[in-house]
Amino acid sequence: MAGAGDDPDSRLWQEAIALFEQLRELDDDQAAQALADAAPAVADRVRRMQRAEAGSGPLDQRLPDAHAPEQLGRWRIGPVLGRGGMSVVYRARSTVAPEDQVAAVKLLALPAPGNEARARFAREIDILARLRHPGIAPLYDAGVAPDGRPWFAMALVDGEAIDSWCARTQPGERAIVERVAALADAVAHAHRHLVVHRDIKPGNVMVDADGGVVLLDFGISRVLEEGASELTSGGSYPLTPRYAAPEQQRGGPVSTATDVYGLGALLHTLLLRAPPVLPERADTVVLPSACGLPVDLQAVLRKALAREPDQRYAGAAELATDLRAWLDGKPVQARRGGAGYRLRRWLRRHPLPAALAVALVASIVLGSAASLWQAGEARAQARAARQAQVEAEAARSRAEAVRDYVAEMLAASNPSLGRETTAADLLDAGEARVDAALEAGQPEVAADLLRLIARARTARGEYDAASALFERGLALARKTPGLDPRLHWSLLADHSSQLRTVGEVRRSVALAGEALAMASEHGAAETELLDLQIAMARAESVAGDNAQALARILPLRERFRAEDLRGTELHLNYLELLSTVNALLRNPDDRELFEERLDVAAKVYADNPGWLAFTYADAVPTLRRWSDYPRAQELADAAVRVADQAYAEPHVIAAIAYCNAGGLALERGRRQQAADLLERTLAIDAVLKRVHVHALSCVLHRAELRALAGDTDGALSDVAAADGMREALGQGRDSRWFANGCAYAVRAHLVARDLAAAHAARASCPDAAAEAALVQVDAELALRDGDLAAAAQFLPAQAEGSAPQATAPVTLRPWRLRLALLDATDPAAAAELRPAVLEAVKAMPDPWEGRDPAYRCLATPGAALECPGAL
Repeated sequence: MAGAGDDPDSRLWQEAIALFEQLRELDDDQAAQALADAAPAVADRVRRMQRAEAGSGPLDQRLPDAHAPEQLGRWRIGPVLGRGGMSVVYRARSTVAPEDQVAAVKLLALPAPGNEARARFAREIDILARLRHPGIAPLYDAGVAPDGRPWFAMALVDGEAIDSWCARTQPGERAIVERVAALADAVAHAHRHLVVHRDIKPGNVMVDADGGVVLLDFGISRVLEEGASELTSGGSYPLTPRYAAPEQQRGGPVSTATDVYGLGALLHTLLLRAPPVLPERADTVVLPSACGLPVDLQAVLRKALAREPDQRYAGAAELATDLRAWLDGKPVQARRGGAGYRLRRWLRRHPLPAALAVALVASIVLGSAASLWQAGEARAQARAARQAQVEAEAARSRAEAVRDYVAEMLAASNPSLGRETTAADLLDAGEARVDAALEAGQPEVAADLLRLIARARTARGEYDAASALFERGLALARKTPGLDPRLHWSLLADHSSQLRTVGEVRRSVALAGEALAMASEHGAAETELLDLQIAMARAESVAGDNAQALARILPLRERFRAEDLRGTELHLNYLELLSTVNALLRNPDDRELFEERLDVAAKVYADNPGWLAFTYADAVPTLRRWSDYPRAQELADAAVRVADQAYAEPHVIAAIAYCNAGGLALERGRRQQAADLLERTLAIDAVLKRVHVHALSCVLHRAELRALAGDTDGALSDVAAADGMREALGQGRDSRWFANGCAYAVRAHLVARDLAAAHAARASCPDAAAEAALVQVDAELALRDGDLAAAAQFLPAQAEGSAPQATAPVTLRPWRLRLALLDATDPAAAAELRPAVLEAVKAMPDPWEGRDPAYRCLATPGAALECPGAL
């Protein structure tokens, strides 16, 4: 027997739905042509769907022109609240007890075809009226109008559609998931009464004044009655193609899994601001590569939006359970993760002891690994065996001390003790155990605890306290004969990393070099040596010696392509550093490296959205340099979204996410957004006392922003602050940071029309104008001085056939200066160039706050020099 999907009419509807969705992505002319090229039967169905979506008629025939009667049952009919393809909704008021009760009365467009259909309608209404759930708008009563059209009255919900509510309030992921979980509870209640909704979409979900959600329009659902196959076998019931399950679109039977798909489509739309896309032959939805959603939430979406009903959640209740598991930090069934996955979720639900516990357990593992290696050697040589036994006992002693501290730490967090133990309390307790270990004659235990607690303090941004602990640990290591060398070089490497963050770059390089030498001398494993080579190169890069850093790590690239290292966290650390060094040295684009890094990061950081946000944010400057602004925006938005959700307290990753997104907004002319993001960045950096090239770049971003806005004093203050940070980092006056700071100081004076001050500021800049920002201010100074020959040297003729590109306002700056030069030297050429420049201004992506002033000044011959603040 052929299924519904084999029916010719069903196939036509499938083609029509696909074309209907395709037309949304085309402009009017392209859509008209595509519709004209379609088969007449398909095109006719598409036009009917378009009329239905516009509210002008139902899917299959025109909406009757008849008006509603003045009274339907106990309801006096009032004004129209809305129109749909199959119905009109009126505001109504009860004329009997309870008098003045308000309702929304839905009058269907078509009369019931016969007595059997009316009886079925009455049975369904009886079941729908028994649905009593706070998330379902209750059905009061129903009936049939004199002209045979069915109607029903339901509660009038005072609120707004959930998509409008999200656009207005900008809720976070958790707030959205909480509401969809509540809706899933409501749908599960209906499923238990054998009712499916069939049309879950944003327009059918209201958010009330208290933030609660209510699902509307169960009037189009059907009762899943055994034997009533005509009620569940497709047909002409209405659907919304963007939210309809695949079986609905092909005219197949609906089930509770159909509503699961609808809930998944709603969740996708609210989280990612677009309905899901289910490509042909794909098993489930395709999520954007940089969607920024936690991996567990992605898994939930993929399961809810599976093509085949039996691959989705069994019902809405199961979907609600997984959503709440995600909210609680518990494993989700959609992942089907193993023991390691469940352990990570446990650690995330217990944030106070987790960081220390993981680090301490790692210490135990290190000690145990050393023991096992030494035990193997012992079988070969008796003397080595005795030494191994001594070292194993020391490692066991350290492990027992660490275990005792973990047990004490977990016990202290027991709420039954009558007080809440904070992370700071636990760290203080750890430092007390250091003293106890020293008194007990266990210097190695004390050194290990100092390192672990210092790392925890670093993660909390307590850099001064962390530095003091590291120094104490290193002093202890140096005066303790026979101390485990692995512990010693780990102290050196961890302290080097912490010093990089606070700008003590020279000592950071020295400690990294000492750690690498010690590990090499004591036969460290290859992966340990690679890790220390990367740490050494990172310290060299932060100290400004990027050429040396590249020479150190470039030969390692083939090694990291080997099977045993590919896709590891060490591989990702290498790719991140290589990308950074290449960018700082202005090396040719390496797109293979760029894509490899993003791909590896998505795997390595699948359960660590914070570090994935770092990878996305760190990719933004590269994409800016390539003028790939749409993708840069996608990654920047994802990084900011994760930072907003992951970091309630000041954190370096949040600072990087906000700073790089702010720099992008600045280039795209979105100055208010840039100002907001940069202020958030600098506030975090002030708390963390961050002295780093990244923090330096953020100060310069704000200097440029202030210069363009005419805030000369603010811009100069930022340039001075950046210069002080540059000197603290050991960067010379030949660095790009100094050149860019100079350029922004000159630009601030140019915007203020203070030519003398601009020349004075330029005199302090490097003579070699290698940076694009300096080239542009030199050209503008020459133009304002009337030195057209010098200006022409700074602005060589554009390549033949080249034209301004509408990518970002910053790309128009050299064209503005070129236009100013031609206005003064070759008006005919200027007249020929001006339309292309103006077209680029008009086509620049929104929002761009300076579009109108830029257009006015560029459209006026001879006025291009008067708009430096607009461009």
